[in-house]
Amino acid sequence: MTAKLRQQGSAAIQVIMALLTLIVIAGGIIFVLSKDREKQQVYHRKVISISEYGLQDALQKLQSNPSWNGSPEKTACDDGWYKVKIRRNTKADTLILTVVSEGHYKSVSDSKTCVLSRTVVNGDSVWIRRSMQ
Repeated sequence: MTAKLRQQGSAAIQVIMALLTLIVIAGGIIFVLSKDREKQQVYHRKVISISEYGLQDALQKLQSNPSWNGSPEKTACDDGWYKVKIRRNTKADTLILTVVSEGHYKSVSDSKTCVLSRTVVNGDSVWIRRSMQ
């Protein structure tokens, strides 16, 4: 009878050890995934700031040179890069510009878009922002 109890006790210890091993492995996986998630959130915030910087830079260049056509090449910014695309449309004698700044950092990318229209106010031609996303 004591041999049978020893076998049951040994089996119970093996089950407990297996469960503890699984708990440790699961904890390690959860830890690694949470760290990766935090890192991706940092990357996403950084890429948003890069694409916003690219959009701001593009709007300043358009202000000083309305015929500027964007920068299809990558422009380095804060360990990442951005490029700006500009689409021009005419609607009922109004020039409409769509400015898209596409930012990249590591494996993350994001874009910001601004739609402008050119209008005349008091004899001066000015850009009016229609939307920003």
